Amino acid sequence: MAQGKVFISFPLSDELHQRLSSYIEKIGATTNKSAHNSELSELVENCVNEGLEHFFWTPVELAGLGAVTRKMIRMGINSGKKTLNVIAGKVIKGFSDDQVEAVGGFLESLLLETE
Repeated sequence: MAQGKVFISFPLSDELHQRLSSYIEKIGATTNKSAHNSELSELVENCVNEGLEHFFWTPVELAGLGAVTRKMIRMGINSGKKTLNVIAGKVIKGFSDDQVEAVGGFLESLLLETE
């Protein structure tokens, strides 16, 4: 068994990785962090979407499930995305500078580049 922390991950698109890295750099350099709440909300939404696709849709494709099952799972994934994104958007909109900094730091801690 592993001695340290074990993580589960998913690959980010190059575009999202670039946008996320740029945002983290921007937040680190500004004092008015909450002015960027809408950008943070959009980034969280994009991360949620890519993560759900990877963790839930990729196994469906690998398993070769039938059309009806695939359709039900797709509806569930889309419903989950919509719900999580609405909630995150509403919550993030009211973040203070400290909350933006904390979430930005958390997002940065999730990034792991591999070759």
